[in-house]
Amino acid sequence: MSDTPENPTPTLTGDSSKVGIMHLLGLVNLFAWPFGLVVQAVMWAMSKDDPLMDNHGRGVMNFNISLVIYGIVGYVLTLLTAGLFIFAFIPLLLVLAGCLVVGSFVGMARAKEGKPYSYPLSLNIL
Repeated sequence: MSDTPENPTPTLTGDSSKVGIMHLLGLVNLFAWPFGLVVQAVMWAMSKDDPLMDNHGRGVMNFNISLVIYGIVGYVLTLLTAGLFIFAFIPLLLVLAGCLVVGSFVGMARAKEGKPYSYPLSLNIL
């Protein structure tokens, strides 16, 4: 969707500071994976009645679920190829980590504007 006058991006109402914190908690997942995920899930579950939190929380959870799926598939492919897939899996993990870092900051900025956001490379599961 583009922000042209004929097709404006919808503005969502809600507590943008809590949504921004939820996005930044994604960075915790780089170092303490399950902790950040659990806190994000709890924040989303407790504030689903907030349209901004629901939209962004759904995007955050979709991205986290996507990361788990990508990790499992990469691990299985590495096992099946006797370790050869690791040469593709490590760069994939670096790209996903970059998407997490950039997506967290962009998501926080979009939340402040009240705009919907979806992480790059995220599967639409929820």
